[in-house]
This record gives sequence, C-alpha cells and structure tokens, in this order.
Amino acid sequence: MSKPIIILIAAGLLAGCAGSHQVVPATNSAATTQVSQPSAQTPVSPDGCRYIGIIRLTPCKIDFTTSSPGPKKVTVTIEHHVNGTVVQHNDCGGLTGIAKITRVTNTLYRVRAGAMTGTCEARFVFFHNGSREGEAFLKVNNSV
Repeated sequence: MSKPIIILIAAGLLAGCAGSHQVVPATNSAATTQVSQPSAQTPVSPDGCRYIGIIRLTPCKIDFTTSSPGPKKVTVTIEHHVNGTVVQHNDCGGLTGIAKITRVTNTLYRVRAGAMTGTCEARFVFFHNGSREGEAFLKVNNSV
C-alpha cells in the first residue's frame, strides 16, 4: 500500500472514534443516555421512541425551549432487570454544543441545554456478558 492510502485509512479509523462516549456498569435496572444513526429497521414504539432489544429510555425525546430550558432527567430501564453495562455515545457537543448529557446514577442521566440551537442524538447500548443486548436512542432538540 502506498503511504497516502495508509494515511487516509488511519484518518478514517480515527474519525470513527470522534464524539462523546461513556461506559457505565449497570446493575439490576441499568443506566442510560448518548451516537450513531440507527438503521431504518430500528423499531419505533407507539410513543415514537426508537430501541432495539431490552433497553428503554424515559423520555426518549427532549425539547429545550425558552419556557422549558431544563435541565431534564432521563431514566434508563433494562427489561427483566438484567445486570450488564451501558455504553453511551452522543453527537450533542456538550455545553458549547446543543446539549450536555451527564450520568447521575446507573439509571439516571441529566441533560442540559448547550449554547447552540439544533438537534442531536444520543445512543445507549446495553451489553450483558460481553454480548450486545440492546440500544435505545435519545433525541434532543434545543431551541433556547
């Protein structure tokens, strides 16, 4: 392989690691919150939440407005209270971006509006015994 191609491959791999993520051990009912685009086959619940497997977020959508600037709480629930680990990814940019998502406990996250308006998404992935058992998606809209 030529040197420019190797550099492009390395840059592509590093770019795939960009964004924010958080690894959280989960016990009994698990933790939640933040990114990647789900496939078109991601199930959508009656309330519009997107998930795969046994993890759920409440709420799964947050709107920051001038009349409701937050912060807001998000609860993570694992069906059947299975022990495992939640890994959280997001493209929200923190307080200088659209929103900052912070773990409070294994089952609770705090979401604060950032300095920018726009929409972002957080993905919570649940692992049990090293096996991916589910994903849930949090959509955040900041119009403050």
